[in-house]
Amino acid sequence: MLTYQNLNGFDMVYAVSQQTINAQLQLLWAMDMLPTTWKAEAAEGLYSIDAELGCPVVDFNTGDSSSRTAKLTMPLTKASFHYAKIVIEDGKPTVVQTTKEINGSSLSFFVNMSLAELASTYQNQDSIPDEVKRQLEQFDTSMFSIQHLFLNFEDAHLLKSFDFQTNGAIPTDQPELTGQIRNLVEAFIDTIKGNDNPYIFGYYAVDKISEPSQATWQPTGCTYSIYSDAHFASRSSINYLLVTDHKTVPGSGAGMFQHNWVMSDQVEGSFVLSQALVMDPLLQSLANMLSIDKTQFSPTNNNQFFVSFESRLDKNTKGKTTCTLVPLVGTKQMAVYFNIDYNTDMHDLAGSYIGYVDGTIKWTTTLTFEVDTIKSSVNVSAKNSEVITTKKDHPNALGKFEHALAVFADFIITVFTFGQVDDVFQDLIRKDWQKTINTGYSTQMNSMKARAILPGGSEIMFKDAQFYENGSMIVATTVKN
Repeated sequence: MLTYQNLNGFDMVYAVSQQTINAQLQLLWAMDMLPTTWKAEAAEGLYSIDAELGCPVVDFNTGDSSSRTAKLTMPLTKASFHYAKIVIEDGKPTVVQTTKEINGSSLSFFVNMSLAELASTYQNQDSIPDEVKRQLEQFDTSMFSIQHLFLNFEDAHLLKSFDFQTNGAIPTDQPELTGQIRNLVEAFIDTIKGNDNPYIFGYYAVDKISEPSQATWQPTGCTYSIYSDAHFASRSSINYLLVTDHKTVPGSGAGMFQHNWVMSDQVEGSFVLSQALVMDPLLQSLANMLSIDKTQFSPTNNNQFFVSFESRLDKNTKGKTTCTLVPLVGTKQMAVYFNIDYNTDMHDLAGSYIGYVDGTIKWTTTLTFEVDTIKSSVNVSAKNSEVITTKKDHPNALGKFEHALAVFADFIITVFTFGQVDDVFQDLIRKDWQKTINTGYSTQMNSMKARAILPGGSEIMFKDAQFYENGSMIVATTVKN
């Protein structure tokens, strides 16, 4: 039975590093798209803040790998905080207003990143800041439904909590003061609600009018998770978790990983294709050439795929073909091993049976997956090894093969007269076969590129591909500003 491993419930994962998100925040900051001040009053002016804000920083290291929480910190580069406190003067309580300079303080927000866990209350917004929209080529809101990522302040459920750090200058542990600080924070949030909310750090567009024949390749649903990397904090990542073919997005238990898909500081992210999306077109193509059904392939415990079937190549020759596909983990190559055992009956010139010849035909086809950065596609090329043949004569008890038939026996096992073998061998390096495979991968990459939109509207470029141990394929991504 043909079955595939998926990515913990999903078909694709696009992992974007913390380092990349912060670079995008710096881009937004340089474009003057982020708030630069926090000015608010509460309790009829008894409490107020007048602060200049620096460039915010996102941190995904807020817990272990089971956490879906992101932290956004806004530095207060220059700030004055006015608050009231009660003092006893002449035995009487008196309200006194106090001012503290709290330069170097910070305001942090903690946000739940799982839309699956918030599905009942999450509200889609068909809007996007104009400055970002102008950077997106051919962006048509009539074709897409926009899901806001990170701090969608329209939905209070996404804002789990906040932390106001003043380095001890303000007694933030006092209940009354804490409540008024929350009011000041809510006043700040009120100023950035609406279509121009700049703290939506990314966008995911779901195609509303995809062609049915392409639905298998196109993401049709999305949620998110966080990977917190304790050893390489800058590689900690936000994961776009994607399904295809209009499948239901898995619930809150799915999409958490025990490893980071971002494996290097030299890349901005990783685009991961599930085993099914990588293997399905290859297996279908091989099945067509072998004249078998794709479902005859079976996975092994080592994330390889194997098929073995009997065939009669002509009235005298029986064969058994074995084909094994092995992704070479850590490389951009897949090896396809062919082994054909055959047995052919031999007859003399009078038509009498005189024995048989058996042997094997073996070769390896190496598939190489190259990323075309300009076209955003994966291209597959094939190279066949030399064919190795073995054979053994088995004459019957009446005597040896006649010389002419012995020559014929040697000749029949050469691959270029062995019709089925010749077809498979030649078809594996034909341009039309490679074009079919490459079209499928190109569709995937272009679909993902058009839909995963970074905070500053930066364009995603794809780089190197390699196979992972679970049978998936990882394509490194970089950002083109």
